[in-house]
Amino acid sequence: MASSDRRASPAPQGRIRRMQLLLILIAPAAIAQSPSPAHDPSAPRPPRGESRTAIGLTSPRRVAPLAAVVRGRIARIDVREGDAATAGTELARLDDTVERGTIDILRARAESSLESDLARVRWDRAAADLRRLETLRGSDSASTKEYDDARSTADSARLGHQIALLQNEINRRELERSLRVIEQHRIVAPFDGYVADITHPCGAVVDEGVPVLTLVELDTLVVAADCPIDWAGSLRAGDAAELKPESPRFPPRRGTITFASRAGDAASQTFKVKIEVDNRDHAWVGGLKVRVSFDVSPAQAMRGAGTSNGAAQP
Repeated sequence: MASSDRRASPAPQGRIRRMQLLLILIAPAAIAQSPSPAHDPSAPRPPRGESRTAIGLTSPRRVAPLAAVVRGRIARIDVREGDAATAGTELARLDDTVERGTIDILRARAESSLESDLARVRWDRAAADLRRLETLRGSDSASTKEYDDARSTADSARLGHQIALLQNEINRRELERSLRVIEQHRIVAPFDGYVADITHPCGAVVDEGVPVLTLVELDTLVVAADCPIDWAGSLRAGDAAELKPESPRFPPRRGTITFASRAGDAASQTFKVKIEVDNRDHAWVGGLKVRVSFDVSPAQAMRGAGTSNGAAQP
């Protein structure tokens, strides 16, 4: 009996080994079929950004209608439409012939010291006569009237010299004023730009403040876009924008928001956004229609949407 029991004992051990092998084979499949928390469709997904698109138009950053501040006849125009102009360059000038004749007279008066020199000579002579009479008065050789007359003459000569010096100063200041008037006949470029238009020809008479030509700055363009008012607050100065012209002739570019209006238009339910774009190569032109794309992150979107419970942020 003992020997038969020993022969029957290996059977349970074999079943245990087979069960272990079965578990090893079944476990990977069971693990693979079990749902993973990372792929759970009901689990909340992390917030992602969004791309917003608007249509805008390019324009020069600065447009300057240039005019003289005095009335006159246009004597010359030194540029043509389409020319580039450097800041400080004279572009046109009004006729200043009469003013220059006046300046020649005023310069001669301002630079001359003849009147003050003559007044000084008279003062010195009167002062010398007064000192001589003071000496004679002590010896009773000069009357009181003679002495009083000499003193009055000396005082008048002294004041005459002061008046001559004052007149010299007035002449000098009148010369400076006339030179400034001459400068008002010049039309000078206030910045580096492009002559977009000449409104009056050479020889025409223009009133003060009437533009003679128009200068625009094209090195930097401004794109103005009307965006839905729902975006208000999510776009701010300093944010980037992608700009793609509708015409394929012009390359896309990247710009920076410089202005996002906080006052929307009630009729169109939009607000104004302005983007500056570098155009030093002059590849773009003013008036170009472009598609403006803003990549808005979740944090940027929340700037305009308020908090998660719908309460407006302060």
